[in-house]
Amino acid sequence: MPSFLTNLFNAVFGSPASARTRGTSRTSRATSTSTMRGLEILEERDDGTVMFDLNGAFYVSGRRSPNGRFLVGAVDGHQEGDRLKSGKVVLVDLNEGTTCFRKSLKRANNPWVSDDGLVTVENWLDWGGPLGGEVVAFHPSGERAWKRRYKANVYGTHLAQDGRHLLISTCNSDHAPHSGKTWLVDASTGTDVWCRDGFGAVRFEGSTPVIGTEGDRQSPTNEFFPLDGSGQAPAAFEAAQQAASDRRNRGQPWWVLGKVNDALKEEVSVEHLEGLLPLLDEMEREHELDDKTQAKACRARGEIAERAGDLRAAYTWWSRALELDPKVGIKRRHSALGKKLGG
Repeated sequence: MPSFLTNLFNAVFGSPASARTRGTSRTSRATSTSTMRGLEILEERDDGTVMFDLNGAFYVSGRRSPNGRFLVGAVDGHQEGDRLKSGKVVLVDLNEGTTCFRKSLKRANNPWVSDDGLVTVENWLDWGGPLGGEVVAFHPSGERAWKRRYKANVYGTHLAQDGRHLLISTCNSDHAPHSGKTWLVDASTGTDVWCRDGFGAVRFEGSTPVIGTEGDRQSPTNEFFPLDGSGQAPAAFEAAQQAASDRRNRGQPWWVLGKVNDALKEEVSVEHLEGLLPLLDEMEREHELDDKTQAKACRARGEIAERAGDLRAAYTWWSRALELDPKVGIKRRHSALGKKLGG
């Protein structure tokens, strides 16, 4: 999984810490011991996940059902000498004080459990082989309810509070049908409700699927929009997403020059164009630009000056651009403008 996607899923999907891509938990809420024999709760994390020990078996990622009755836990597979030891997923009924089931999975991670004991868990499958992953669901009896396999790593899952639906996201891969997608599936059957492009920015608020504007683990989302019955975002999301992107990228040379050049191609007012000059100032102040990038900035300043009717300033800026990069693309316009001014 790409390293730049390390932290939004914990904020967006509530994913626990683990070895492949997830970091350690942020802080511990409390440490307590359960009254169930053989069960010791070691850590309750702020993201809702639980670390516990069950009869000497350690489960690093676990969750309680919303009603508090069930506790599910998982531990990733690991290497022991020359052997690859499979991971495990376990379900405990806290009301009854019993273990419902314990299952082996190659790389069990990020389990969820509903109020009626339905468990979903990711099985990553990418240990030295081609990209691939599974999401598996179990009834509280331990009988498998369904399994979905992907030719892509599983990015994360999120179970609705009412337990009716599950969100599944996959990472990018060479298999287009499974690459960088998010599915909403019926949690009891594993069948599709909808599928959309993109991953990491969709989560549940309660039992409503919503999409966040950032889509970056390094910058947790803080503005969410509900998705419709086919997984489509409202028009307001696109505007908010663009605004969020502009906030993240403001000052970057490629973003500033793109904004300015797009405006120069359109029929916008001189006041609008001149309002972009502070962006060029900010870019030049905050970045050490190479000659070609600086030449593009000078060309843009010259074009704005030309549109404003200040031909002398335009000629000066274009002269500077050509000094920095003779191939900046304004040689003929510069020459024509020089003749016009000389005449």
